[in-house]
Amino acid sequence: MTYQQLKKKVEDKGFKFFDKGSYNLNIIYFRNNNVFTDKYTDTLYIAFKNGIVETLFEAPCSTKAGSYYVKNPITYLGIKGTAVMKEGQWEGCYQFIDNNSWLNTPYLKQIKPISIWRDGIIDGDIDEQNEQSGIFGINCHTAGDIKNIIYNWSAGCLVTPKEKWLQALNIIREGSKRYGNIFTVTLIENYN
Repeated sequence: MTYQQLKKKVEDKGFKFFDKGSYNLNIIYFRNNNVFTDKYTDTLYIAFKNGIVETLFEAPCSTKAGSYYVKNPITYLGIKGTAVMKEGQWEGCYQFIDNNSWLNTPYLKQIKPISIWRDGIIDGDIDEQNEQSGIFGINCHTAGDIKNIIYNWSAGCLVTPKEKWLQALNIIREGSKRYGNIFTVTLIENYN
């Protein structure tokens, strides 16, 4: 995918695409299927301009919980189910925490409400039921090696293999220096 193709996909969904200034980051996750695969079957894109150069970082990721939390769902506000972030653009909902205080790696921490599904049917598919909005700790962070399964790295967080996440952090850090440490994260369902 090119920068311009990604921009069109984002804008076709009615979401904002940040195209002004160097390192004004678009952090976009594509959910490529609606199955709890326990693998890195989704895609993280970070699109930005560096001067006039359109730049696109791409990495495998998972926007879905690992098998541990699918089989052992959490109960929150009386609803038992695995957290699944809904498609949407979550403006200013994430803060870049640039220290190693959690999982030994910097991460994007959820600081404002987002919407999720709370999937309580343990069948391997994402069931869009039991919608909740709030702060659930649906963070964006590192996970295991790209060859490994997700397992307990995610209870609903958006996770990227460590090698690729460390590369993404260099971009996020530069964007943070220029625009502050609050970011918008966009999730697009890229199937059907």
